[in-house]
Amino acid sequence: RDDVESRGLGDVYKRQEEFGYVLSGVITITLGSQTYKAKKGDSFYFVPSCTHFITSKTGAVILWVSSPPSF
Repeated sequence: RDDVESRGLGDVYKRQEEFGYVLSGVITITLGSQTYKAKKGDSFYFVPSCTHFITSKTGAVILWVSSPPSF
């Protein structure tokens, strides 16, 4: 679980899969040059072979799963 504020979450990982579930709020997911919106109850999945970034103008809480895990 992560609290997404205006700081956003972003990075590039070459050997992972990413899954997220929006617990509250609304987020913007940027994958390369494409952007997508996700709201409470929405989920998303991607293989992060490109630059990715998640932001929220109003704050959001997401459940974030990456495999293999990176800490």
